[in-house]
Amino acid sequence: MTEDGYEELANLLSVTKCNGLCFKNYDLNNNKMTGLLKKCETGNMEIQNLDITVNSKTGDGYGELARLLNVGKCNVLRLVDCDLNKKKLHGLLKEFLKGNVKIQTLFISDKSMTEDGYGELANLLHVMKCDLDLTNCDLNRNKLAVLSEECQKGNVKIQKFVILDKLLTEDGYGELAHLLNVAKCNELQLLYCDLNKRKLDGLRQEFVKGNVEIERLVIIDKSMTEDGYGELANLLSVMKCNGLCLVECDLNKNKLTELSEECQIGNVKIQKLVIFDKLMTEDGYVKLANLLYVMKCNELSLRNCDLNKNKLTELSEECQKGNLKIQKLSITDISMTDDGYWALAHLLNVTKCNELQLEDCDLNKKKLDGLWQEFIKENVKIQKLCVIDKSMTDYGYEEMARLLSVTKCQDLLLEDCDLTKNKLEGLRKECVKKNVKIHGLLISDTSMTEDGYVRLTIFWKSKKRTLFQKFASCGTGVKFSKFG
Repeated sequence: MTEDGYEELANLLSVTKCNGLCFKNYDLNNNKMTGLLKKCETGNMEIQNLDITVNSKTGDGYGELARLLNVGKCNVLRLVDCDLNKKKLHGLLKEFLKGNVKIQTLFISDKSMTEDGYGELANLLHVMKCDLDLTNCDLNRNKLAVLSEECQKGNVKIQKFVILDKLLTEDGYGELAHLLNVAKCNELQLLYCDLNKRKLDGLRQEFVKGNVEIERLVIIDKSMTEDGYGELANLLSVMKCNGLCLVECDLNKNKLTELSEECQIGNVKIQKLVIFDKLMTEDGYVKLANLLYVMKCNELSLRNCDLNKNKLTELSEECQKGNLKIQKLSITDISMTDDGYWALAHLLNVTKCNELQLEDCDLNKKKLDGLWQEFIKENVKIQKLCVIDKSMTDYGYEEMARLLSVTKCQDLLLEDCDLTKNKLEGLRKECVKKNVKIHGLLISDTSMTEDGYVRLTIFWKSKKRTLFQKFASCGTGVKFSKFG
């Protein structure tokens, strides 16, 4: 691709309002990046994601790349198989210092990245102040030691650190713990790392020495052994972790039993537990209730778990036996059955849940009708209802009003629901019929139509009308809360 071709590419991106740009196997250099950059500067173009998969022998293009990131207001930079070294990353660093570039996430997948490259990476992170994702980098103790040493010198902070590396050894996990301590990391994600007792023990031992605290731990690992779950509990006890997320771990009775027994021994407390697992068995839900009780968990999120009546019934029965209380329950499940919603009402009742969040559940009249009728039978009361669902029908909003009436809900949050006049009209009419009173309404919806905002004003006194119409005309995401 010629240099003037890169200039025309910039014109194309500007016209199409493209958010993502990916270069794969392009031998980028200074001249080519300059041609792209010139047009980007004049076109006031924004690139949210920049993905580069290139094996360029020279490092002169990395300086121009930093300028492109600055001009394009890029949020995510992905560097894949770029043979990164100190020289290339230093080229990025010099221009980053000039342009005050801010990146939310830096993703690197590079097995051949040198150790001195990891040292320069620390300097880059100090300037960028971003999250770090290292995927398939063949990490080892030496590479992580260089990174942590330079992070300590530069007082580098990393909010979120993502690792995907099956080959990282036990002593490597010990050095990882040291790095997390130095960087004051808040969130650690371990993805497909073939975790076992030895690896997690290596992490735990260094956590004890460094008094490391991680707010949130995310694990995606089908191959994690049962004794690994026992060691995970020991790790959680020293991390003082507030949130645990288990994704696609093929959870079952044995794994959760091992985890809950060790959590009880270690007196582990977790505020929020997130489960993302379609293959979790029904007897697994029985043990999940025991785990929640042991952890004194306040918030449970079940995401894409293929929920049905049997699974939720098992969970609610065990919760009732243990007199378990849950402050907030979040459900994200497009495939949840209608009878699953009936069982959900019983779960909310026995756990005395205060807040319910339904996200991307394809809500409709039938599902919500079954839910509010069961709410009447169970005498369910919730303080806050949050709905995040673009596909919810107009009739679904009418049923939502009945749900609000039955539960005596005080706060309603509607987020990314593609609100329209018809949807809000259906909600309003039923609220009037049922004499629904809501203390707080919060709306976060960039695609809400202007006639939707006009319709929304009917909920409030006429003096609020001007305020709503003013926001409706600005065409941006608006949040309203506690208008009384």
